[in-house]
Amino acid sequence: MTKLKLNTTLSQLDKKAYSYYNNLTPEEKKSFSGYLLLRYASSVDSSPDMEEYYLRQANEVNKNFFDLSKHPDLQWKLLSTISPNMGNQFHPWLNAKK
Repeated sequence: MTKLKLNTTLSQLDKKAYSYYNNLTPEEKKSFSGYLLLRYASSVDSSPDMEEYYLRQANEVNKNFFDLSKHPDLQWKLLSTISPNMGNQFHPWLNAKK
């Protein structure tokens, strides 16, 4: 089974590549996780202003994000709106609080 490459996917998110999901193979689409990508997209290792921007945009996307769970292509398009299209960012994983 072909897995979706996280670095490539986050790079496409930063580039606002709205058609990225539609160009995936059926096997890659099976490994798509909107929740996982939303977690990664909400954080960047950058300037405080950029960090705040990504977090605020991710919170806006999160409001009704899971209502679209049966439409991963729309979830991807929503995720793509998070980025200000200012180049690739490093998206660190945020652990859940214990």
